[in-house]
Amino acid sequence: MLYPRGVAHEAKPTGRLILRIDEGQIKDIQRSWADGKTRKLENEIRDIVETILVAATKEKERLAAEAEERRREEEAERRRQEEEERRHKEQQRVRSLIREARRWQLSQIIHSYVDAAERAGTVATSTSKGDSLQHWIEWARAQARNLNPVARAHQ
Repeated sequence: MLYPRGVAHEAKPTGRLILRIDEGQIKDIQRSWADGKTRKLENEIRDIVETILVAATKEKERLAAEAEERRREEEAERRRQEEEERRHKEQQRVRSLIREARRWQLSQIIHSYVDAAERAGTVATSTSKGDSLQHWIEWARAQARNLNPVARAHQ
């Protein structure tokens, strides 16, 4: 029998030999053998070895099942992270699309405004000193083209 550290015990020979296997995770096997009145432990060696082999096989199977469960959990976590990354990238693409669409829309507004100013022959905003209307129109159209992501992609 195992005693906790610090507990005093005294071993006294009884002439009786006992062999025990720690329970651990293994169920449904014989765990203890002892000398009896009619049988000696030495005569049980074959049964003891077979039991130890069965216990070792069961323990190996238990450890393999735990490892497989860990592998499945890790695989599920990997797939979850991949899905999260895919969603994040998709959100970034959508935000980028919205930014580009807004820039395109703004470029269209500027183009429409410049066309109206050209037809009217005047600009409501002030131009730099010395700038002609035609010079301002060219400048404004260049700004609209620079904003337009579709036009920039073709340059």
